[in-house]
Amino acid sequence: MLHGGGWQLGMDPAYLRELLDYWRDGFDWRAQEERLNAYPQFRLDVDGAPIHFARLRPATRPATPAILLLHGWPYTFAELLELADRLAEPERFGLAPGEAFEVVVPSLPGYIFSGLPERPFAWRDAPRRFVELMAALGHQRFIAHGSDIGGGLASRMAVQFPDRLIGLHTTYPGVREPGDSPLSAAEQQMLAESERWEKEDAAYSYMQETRPATLAYGLTDSPAGLAAWIVEKLREWTDLQPDGDLERVWSKERTLTLLTLYWVTGSIGTSFMAYYENMNDPAPKRWQPTDVAAAFTIFANDISAPPREWADRGYRNIVRWTEITRGGHFPAVESVDLLADEIRAAAGAFRQRQPAVSAAGEALAGHSDG
Repeated sequence: MLHGGGWQLGMDPAYLRELLDYWRDGFDWRAQEERLNAYPQFRLDVDGAPIHFARLRPATRPATPAILLLHGWPYTFAELLELADRLAEPERFGLAPGEAFEVVVPSLPGYIFSGLPERPFAWRDAPRRFVELMAALGHQRFIAHGSDIGGGLASRMAVQFPDRLIGLHTTYPGVREPGDSPLSAAEQQMLAESERWEKEDAAYSYMQETRPATLAYGLTDSPAGLAAWIVEKLREWTDLQPDGDLERVWSKERTLTLLTLYWVTGSIGTSFMAYYENMNDPAPKRWQPTDVAAAFTIFANDISAPPREWADRGYRNIVRWTEITRGGHFPAVESVDLLADEIRAAAGAFRQRQPAVSAAGEALAGHSDG
């Protein structure tokens, strides 16, 4: 047994024990199941494997445009449903019905209820599969939003299928390499911080990129192992200022719903394939700039908060750039009202096709966190 308590060695053993006891004896999965089942959900075969998705269509009138919300790892479609509510039913949150979107919230390939095509490096086709999904739902053009892996997919759609996107909104510019122009001081600082993070915090990623099967056996067999692997990241990547209380953001019900979705579907291993295939795919990975209208909301305490000039290297039509002075890696959980307002503002900027850049922290005024 490892000596020492707290979080300094990774997962806090006392909190893990408390969480597992509640998972076994107190957690009401049936109540969460009922909540999730209230959302219309479907599975549609796309390219030989099903894609699971929730689809929210405003009752008042046909919505335009449609928006695709893409999650990342280790979270799931379920953590985006409160955001989807605000976008699809704005009148419930004090806004006019005319602000509504049709919202599609899929599970990424290999996650939860979505299958991964059984061929090598199927992840390279994920952008095309989502474009085909939206076309099958009647949307030849749409807005794409994502963060983490979902943000990367949305950016790849903008590069590969620019005519299909009305615009792109994400929390991180997915530029893989800086190109030939000199780095600014802010970019140098960002890359230095990224290098430190790679050395000190990225062991999980190396394992998922290199030996996903070895890791998956233990996490699929052990609820304690699965909980430790995921919950430590929830705490590490969430902005818990000022009190450091994980459950202020990630209640036990929210956390255990996420864990149960992975556990009952046995999909933690296939969720790692995004890491493995993106790292090992022999296809060229050079970033190509895009002219698709792009909007960014940068949260100060995300894993890496890039400066504007970094985004300018890969996105030639940035119509909105907002820097938020707080917030972490999970804005749809940490700051859902603020994020919904940012997406609406981005959609307005896409319509106008003219710069609408906000000052750093401007979006904090008049917003409340969810």
